[in-house]
Amino acid sequence: MEIAFLLLNVVSGTEIEINEELKKIENVKETHFVHGMYDFIIRLESKEIKEIKNSILKIRKLSSIESTLTMNVLE
Repeated sequence: MEIAFLLLNVVSGTEIEINEELKKIENVKETHFVHGMYDFIIRLESKEIKEIKNSILKIRKLSSIESTLTMNVLE
């Protein structure tokens, strides 16, 4: 099983709608709105890393996403 975590910064005021959009994307298993340098921590999981990549590309296309940081789990 492939797992990745995605940290997101979003446009202020769009957190609720972004959270709803994130939950609709395939391979997104958890979404957490957090305080700190990033606004969200997203957990993605799939059998193939390619599927995770495709989900991340969909997330990055959302209009209110300002920046992302992807971390692939190695073990």
